[in-house]
Amino acid sequence: MTQDLVVTLVYIGYALAVLLTFGAVLTWVERKQAAIMSDRIGANRAYLRIPFTQVKLIWLGLFHGMADGLKLLLKEDFKPVAYDQLAYTLGPWVTFVPVMLVFAVIPFGGTLVVGGVSYPMQIAPLDAGLLIVFAFSGISIIGAMLAGWSSANKFSLLGALRAGSQLISYELVMGLTVLGLILIFGTVDLVSIVNQQSGTVLGFLPAWGIFYQPLAAALFLTAGIARTSASRSTCPRRSRS
Repeated sequence: MTQDLVVTLVYIGYALAVLLTFGAVLTWVERKQAAIMSDRIGANRAYLRIPFTQVKLIWLGLFHGMADGLKLLLKEDFKPVAYDQLAYTLGPWVTFVPVMLVFAVIPFGGTLVVGGVSYPMQIAPLDAGLLIVFAFSGISIIGAMLAGWSSANKFSLLGALRAGSQLISYELVMGLTVLGLILIFGTVDLVSIVNQQSGTVLGFLPAWGIFYQPLAAALFLTAGIARTSASRSTCPRRSRS
């Protein structure tokens, strides 16, 4: 029992570390990409100074992720004059927590053997993994709606309605594109879907879903990028201002 708990906690810590690291790196990549598209340098203001020297470590702007995290934790939390305190507080959590829970059902490896016991490298090995992914990701939409409504501001409410309609439309596209893979692989178990993609098609192509459903893969990628951009531009904290 203790060993099971320790393995689960290690999995959770690993998932959180990977997610937070990827979040910082991908934010930097997005800024650099936007800078290149705008013909500017971009992401080069944050730095670390070597103590007792005038040497500044910029490292291509990699410290911007660290600065973002410190700003998120330390900046002043503005509150409207009239607002629903409970809903206002729950808004960011309803957006953030379901996204983190999605990764509990995503397999990140094969099987780990500890003390003669085999553990699938998955925090929560559930048969309906793919359905849970879309269920939890859909709950995060409520956070944006809740934040806009709880601000007691008509403009915030209109912004939240716009954000909700955008996110729902992208979720519909992503869900419909995945239906084809469910029909091909015949399951919603993510581990089974991953294992079935280990073979080949026509003797030389990997048996990946992108080769079975190339159009659906393109639509899924486009909708996923649009949903991520919409989530960033209409996050609860911004919709309250």
